[in-house]
Amino acid sequence: MVMLLDNMPLENCIRCLQPLTKANKQSRGYCKNCYAFAYKHNLFDRSIPPEKPIINLTDEQEQILIGSLLGDGEIIKNISTAANFLYSVGRQQSDYEYLKWNYDKFLSFRKNAKIVLFTKIDKRPGWKPYCGCQFKTISAPIFTKFHDTWYPNGLKIIPKNIKLTPLSAAVWFCDDGSFRAKRREGINLQIATHGFDLGSVEYICNELHSFTGEKFLISQDKRNNRDIKGIGYYIRGNKDASMMLMTIIKNNILEMHMERKLDKLSHLM
Repeated sequence: MVMLLDNMPLENCIRCLQPLTKANKQSRGYCKNCYAFAYKHNLFDRSIPPEKPIINLTDEQEQILIGSLLGDGEIIKNISTAANFLYSVGRQQSDYEYLKWNYDKFLSFRKNAKIVLFTKIDKRPGWKPYCGCQFKTISAPIFTKFHDTWYPNGLKIIPKNIKLTPLSAAVWFCDDGSFRAKRREGINLQIATHGFDLGSVEYICNELHSFTGEKFLISQDKRNNRDIKGIGYYIRGNKDASMMLMTIIKNNILEMHMERKLDKLSHLM
């Protein structure tokens, strides 16, 4: 293995032409002394953007991001002229601890970003104000890469190469999963996938089968809701499928402070 030592030359400073080392290298190709001089005298070529370190996702962060994009998470631009995309997720304020868990996992992409609390007023009859919380990461090339994969034509799809893990499946279920009591079937697990096209839903349904060894079905939902009109799809599983999935992801759900998802299961049983 070759190690880069602090005094090993990397290249030459573009002003003084002295060798740059790991210890004295600054941004824009300057050594530290020349960078300070150029900054003081406004000598930078503004057409060349400053270098930014490339930060990759950890394995844990990638699993969380995949589960979140299957659910409530999104990859967006903070402003239309930004060079890269960012990761954003919002929830109801009653799930603040869950969002805080998510927020803490992306420490390396947060900078000074804070969790924001907000209230949305819906003037339509019968709709109560929505109290939510949200955080956004910094913009980064890695999120642009995920955007290109998940939003190839501007609409979110489920890439055909993702694989579920206990962590990603737990995040997905905590975002969009629920339990229902069916007269004939008993406990019935449902995961909302209304925001995806049928091809995406079919892929992730098959992946859920491979992940658990249990059968899951796709159902149509023709009801209009506040976000999507027309036909949507959701995934459902019978009691055996529900219990198998919960066995796999239960510990992750508890870590995320989403005990209420398991409380409902206990109540139905």
